[in-house]
Amino acid sequence: MQLFRSSARSFATEGAESARILVGVLRRGMVRTETPGGLLVSDARESPRVWIMPAHTTYAVTAIPGHAPENLGASMDARVFSHYLEEAAAARLSLPEAPLVLADPVAALGLQAFHQSLWSGAGSLEWESWLVTSLRRLFGGAADGKGLLSEPRGVALAREYLHAHSGEQVSLDKLAAVAGLSKYHLVRAFRAAMGMPPHAYQLRLRLTRSLFLLRQGQSPSAIAYELGFADQSHYTRAFRAEFGTTPGAWLRALAPPRARARLEGPRAPAPTGA
Repeated sequence: MQLFRSSARSFATEGAESARILVGVLRRGMVRTETPGGLLVSDARESPRVWIMPAHTTYAVTAIPGHAPENLGASMDARVFSHYLEEAAAARLSLPEAPLVLADPVAALGLQAFHQSLWSGAGSLEWESWLVTSLRRLFGGAADGKGLLSEPRGVALAREYLHAHSGEQVSLDKLAAVAGLSKYHLVRAFRAAMGMPPHAYQLRLRLTRSLFLLRQGQSPSAIAYELGFADQSHYTRAFRAEFGTTPGAWLRALAPPRARARLEGPRAPAPTGA
């Protein structure tokens, strides 16, 4: 079992498939996580959020500008996590197949205590007790159907389509056909499951991906074209509305020097002496 802590003003990182599960607590700040199956927003501005990243999942995580995150957690083999999960739920449960973000302050405090006790070298009796107690609170009702709810199949299909076609102009007719629902029922079910209608989800997905492209050195005009914005002005307005700053200002303040240099362009040669 490996522990981690992180605190950064800004970051954007990607993770490859692994046989290990990540279990953590976002103590403060906001991050967005994109996986092949979805886009999650973790918002710990008012209270901590528990998050779980399943094994064998590729992901990309970025801090939301203006909301520096503080994370802690543990990486453990999937078989080890499965053992503790079954002990906690007193039943045989399937491991999570999709990333989870859970708003449970009590479980978050328990996982922080688990992390602190293991970090400080406490005996297994202490840290295992905290881990099992926290997992029990999160998953204890799953065996009798009172635990975490699965996403409606139609919403999952629509969401997956939006991820695969994030730079395209997707019509509601097309998305409803993919989901196998009427347009009305798709919008209603999507909002209930994701907290926003499909068009807002697609815009948030595009803006999240644009943070990675900015850090890679692409210009705002190229990003606007690649992600399906009408033009650079449209992209800049959407970016400002979402993050409270412009792409250029964000990159100059937070991105690596190499990306900043690309954005600013070549410098004029210094004047020589007379």
